[in-house]
Amino acid sequence: MEIYNLIKELADKGYSVLVVSSELPEIVKMCDRVLLMNSGRIVGSMNSDELDEDRINHLISDAVA
Repeated sequence: MEIYNLIKELADKGYSVLVVSSELPEIVKMCDRVLLMNSGRIVGSMNSDELDEDRINHLISDAVA
């Protein structure tokens, strides 16, 4: 949990923090903006008010299909 506190502290100070994760609960909890990538290309983008696991899974499924 210490790393999460550090990330939040930096973000609160105005720093940009890049988080790379395949853990959807972690992404939804921590991120203000999410870019979804497939094969090195951005296939979707969401702001914090749009973030939930179902929407992310839907975009991922569309990108893979």
